[in-house]
Amino acid sequence: LFRSLSSRLSSSRFGISMLAVQTGQRGVAPFGRKLCTLLGCDCSVAYLALICCSLVKPIMSLILDIKSVKFTQFIAPAAFGVAPLPMALGSTPTIAWSSSQVASSGVSDKQDTGGRHGRWSLALLPVLLCHGRARRLHAKRSRGHRLQPGRQSGWDSRVFRSSHANGSDAMDQEASMLPAWPMPAAVQETYEQQGWAKLEPEIYATHEELSHVYSYVDKHIKENHPGNVLGKDGKVRAVHGYEDGWNPTLMDKLASRALAILGCESVYVFQFRVNIKHPSKTSGNWKLHRDIDFWHGMDGMESDTSSVALHILVNDHTESNGPVIYISGSHKVHVEPTVQDDEGWEAGFSEEAFKYTVDEHLIGDMPAEPMLGSAGTVGVMHPSAWHYSDMNGSSEPRYLMSVIFNDVRKLPVQPAGTERRPHYINELPTRIWTASNGVGSQQVSSADCDASDDLSKSTQSRKGGGMSAKKDDNTPLWYEQVIKKAELIDDYPVKGCFILRPYAYALWENIQGWLDRKIKERGVENCYFPIFIPKTYLEREKQHLEDFAPEIAMVTKFGEADLAEPVAIRPTSETAMYAAFSRWVQSRRDLPLKLNQWCSVVRWEVKRTMPFLRTREFLWQEGHTAYADKADAEKEVLDILELYASVYEDMLAIPVIRGTKTISETFPGADYTATVEAIVPVTGRAIQGGTCHHLGQNFSAAGMFDISFLDPASPSGKQFAFQNSWGITQRTIGVLVMVHGDDKGLVLPPNVAQFQVVIVPVGSMESRPMVLKAAMEYKISLETFGLRVMLDDSQHSAGWKFNHWELKGVPLRLEVGPEDIAQGSIVMARRNRSQEAKEVIRCEDLSSAVSRALDDIQQELYSKALHERDAILSFADKWDDFMENFQNGKLVLAPFCGKAECEKAIYKTTQKAEEDPADGLLQGGAKTICVPHEEKYHRLCPTHCLLCGCSGVTKRTLFGRSY
Repeated sequence: LFRSLSSRLSSSRFGISMLAVQTGQRGVAPFGRKLCTLLGCDCSVAYLALICCSLVKPIMSLILDIKSVKFTQFIAPAAFGVAPLPMALGSTPTIAWSSSQVASSGVSDKQDTGGRHGRWSLALLPVLLCHGRARRLHAKRSRGHRLQPGRQSGWDSRVFRSSHANGSDAMDQEASMLPAWPMPAAVQETYEQQGWAKLEPEIYATHEELSHVYSYVDKHIKENHPGNVLGKDGKVRAVHGYEDGWNPTLMDKLASRALAILGCESVYVFQFRVNIKHPSKTSGNWKLHRDIDFWHGMDGMESDTSSVALHILVNDHTESNGPVIYISGSHKVHVEPTVQDDEGWEAGFSEEAFKYTVDEHLIGDMPAEPMLGSAGTVGVMHPSAWHYSDMNGSSEPRYLMSVIFNDVRKLPVQPAGTERRPHYINELPTRIWTASNGVGSQQVSSADCDASDDLSKSTQSRKGGGMSAKKDDNTPLWYEQVIKKAELIDDYPVKGCFILRPYAYALWENIQGWLDRKIKERGVENCYFPIFIPKTYLEREKQHLEDFAPEIAMVTKFGEADLAEPVAIRPTSETAMYAAFSRWVQSRRDLPLKLNQWCSVVRWEVKRTMPFLRTREFLWQEGHTAYADKADAEKEVLDILELYASVYEDMLAIPVIRGTKTISETFPGADYTATVEAIVPVTGRAIQGGTCHHLGQNFSAAGMFDISFLDPASPSGKQFAFQNSWGITQRTIGVLVMVHGDDKGLVLPPNVAQFQVVIVPVGSMESRPMVLKAAMEYKISLETFGLRVMLDDSQHSAGWKFNHWELKGVPLRLEVGPEDIAQGSIVMARRNRSQEAKEVIRCEDLSSAVSRALDDIQQELYSKALHERDAILSFADKWDDFMENFQNGKLVLAPFCGKAECEKAIYKTTQKAEEDPADGLLQGGAKTICVPHEEKYHRLCPTHCLLCGCSGVTKRTLFGRSY
């Protein structure tokens, strides 16, 4: 019966309905105890406004088994900052119930609020109909505030402090206690975890500042401003439009917090409004929604990390007057909003046809928490936080001022085919606040808005949730966030060393497995040599030792004792392996000798380290071979180089340039080095993808490792072997992230992804067994087809799973729900395309359709990467053209003589020109990347060197910045 009553009284799924019952203790006491049990709280009395409902009378009579039940009219207790109504209209509560006792105030019959001797006294029975977590949170909040007889203010006075009680002086005093910029760490952490937070101290805006808000509202209503939004009762329920110079003290304080939260240098007011919730029994509910959906769909705001909403409680917000209720943690959950058709921006804001809403069933166990506080309290809300509000059950309007600040660098771009909303809804940055010289504002014209590209980029990151940094705006920070949030990397106490988490190691295993099969097909065998290399081995090749010396880590002690001979921790294995080669090769029949090992090496980088790309320890594969004939050895160089190119192009969908290193960039001790070079378009930098060194006879010669065999054709009767060494590293993963990743996280090509397909069950708990059964059948079917499939049957919401696997870059997502099963179909979403571009496929075509989609994704990623790479390659024949292209962030193909001194001069000249760059990504001089093998890169090549002018040049060399 209690549950039935609750459902009948509930004004909405999340609403609060309250009853005032005038009766005697005999009937009320049992009801009070039952109420405590139902709510799970210690005390069931609260000073709240009451909803009068005549339909409840017969139901209450049935439950309480009494004949006389009457209901009071609305009451607004002074404890909530609202003047009490006359005694003729309302009464003071005199009875309170706890779960253990019934306490009476002892009011005499002469004090009977009805004015009649012997009349039953009044009791307030709030029936809280907040469902699920919200009700439990309310009960938890209420504990410890049990009303005592004769006491009228037992609730937390800090939360429910009234401006009427404190007075303006008290408010001004607290308002002076402004948090210093930047944001206090505790508030920042709460905001990042929950998606909303109160700013401390609680009373933040002064009485004078709030009076400006009332004046602003009155002015707009009187002038019938076009930014006014009317409710269905004809009353103004929202006023839009920021006026330059309005309330400057308050706006400066708010802007300072916005700057700190967003971590940017300059912000402007993107939207300004005051919401007015009028008292009503039948209307005023705001449906569950996210602000970012309106800003994205109507205004073209691309990201929820470039803006922040600040909410100012203009008057007291209590549980009774329809406060904003936030779903804590919802900003981390990716959901697709429900979209309703409308006839304009006004209709999109209407109570009956909210354009963008969130399905309330997605809340699950996320807590619903109201923003309560006294007038002047300021809160901050993430644009993607879900929120709603119920009807105002008090006797006074509730005012909420919302100011949305946006990063000036990230102005919205109006979606194609849509009409821009009026300027008082989608504000132009006519006034900008900047943090460069303290918080202040500068006025600009709308024509100056395009100059926002000159502002500095955001450099601060945030914890939790999705990506806060943008790839194009701050690539280093974006890279750091994506590899950690996608669970590829974790930090380690030793500088330059990082933990490869399982998701990253799975990528490496896929690369390793493919390449291992290919090199074994070439007759190469795997082996393993110790990680320690005697120093005497290193000293045999002087150039080799000199070049590696700064990076070599030496072990000189064990315990407290010194080693007789220091040993190096493997930086590479040429010197470690070739002493054994000299013992194993005795005749021509022992050749070719082809060995490979998968291991880690240590190079003690002293420069700035970068996970995957430049670390002190890294995983790699190193092959070492010895041939009797030079031609066979040189053929292998090109064959292995093509294998490495296939790793990038066929597995990682990344185009590479095959080439040869210049003399200065050649591996120490090698005749020449062949390389595959990947390009990261977003930074304009090249990265060495894999190398193959033709060592010639440098290591096999007498006086070195003497890897020789008898050869009657040789004048000396002895021939030294021709050797190669070749390797590729975990750097492949870093290049993969850099090239394909986007602002939502990883984007993995199907050929290398740990999971090519993720299946996400959707639907209600009742349909879960049926949906999981079908999903498992689909998984088995796809795995039988040879695909790598993940079925996410965790307890997280579907929206959370969508966001999670999108961040981790799984190429294809299948959504399975009860309706899909009934129709024999499955919804398919591709990671490399917009999430709105979903496809519906038939179950009977599942395996073939998924396989085709994965092939398409692989090809689309490669084509996109190729287009972006070619866009930053340029040709230059003269020095001025070279400098212009280089300073614009491009890689340059130019005629070059190949001399080491000329190469060094080019680097120093270009480095000096970049000493004070506007963009940190453009730091560093022009280095030689390689001399490309393909003829298309050498078209119309001049015969003279770009710098020194010497003749004899036949090929272009690729110059650029590199990792």
